[in-house]
Amino acid sequence: MTGWASFREEGPTSRGSSLNLRVANRKGRSIWLYPRKATLGDYELRVYSAGGWNRLATSAPFKVVASEVRLTVDESKVAPGYLIHVRWAGLDSPEKDDWIGLFPKGGKDGSRVLFRATGGSASGDLSFTIPPATAAGEYEFRLYAHNSWRLVATSSPFQIISKPDQRK
Repeated sequence: MTGWASFREEGPTSRGSSLNLRVANRKGRSIWLYPRKATLGDYELRVYSAGGWNRLATSAPFKVVASEVRLTVDESKVAPGYLIHVRWAGLDSPEKDDWIGLFPKGGKDGSRVLFRATGGSASGDLSFTIPPATAAGEYEFRLYAHNSWRLVATSSPFQIISKPDQRK
């Protein structure tokens, strides 16, 4: 069967905004990626025929709730060559290919400095050594799901400083 799916506010009509879902195929299984601009509330998934609005199926209603995932760092300042510890907790559906990366604060995905896989734990901690050539500035860690660019959580920002004696 070919067709498309829509993530919509619960209700009998097709009015209102539609948030189309993307499907990512990971090793023979499909993962429905949650639309980031959806607000909290009651939704349903609707499946339509290809190229039209003929509704083929509607899911039972479900709630979109606030994420409880937390990502924290143990330092407010760190120098290149030093360790920083990152902790995460509350990951609902952990996978071995979830990953945490270091980024300049607010930087694009391509600005990633380094990353490591979480190993599939709902909570845990990793230690990162800041690469020696990392420029001073404000940075953040980000947790992404399933070897993708689907952002799950972002740490509070911290400073990478040029000299270790500035850590105080």
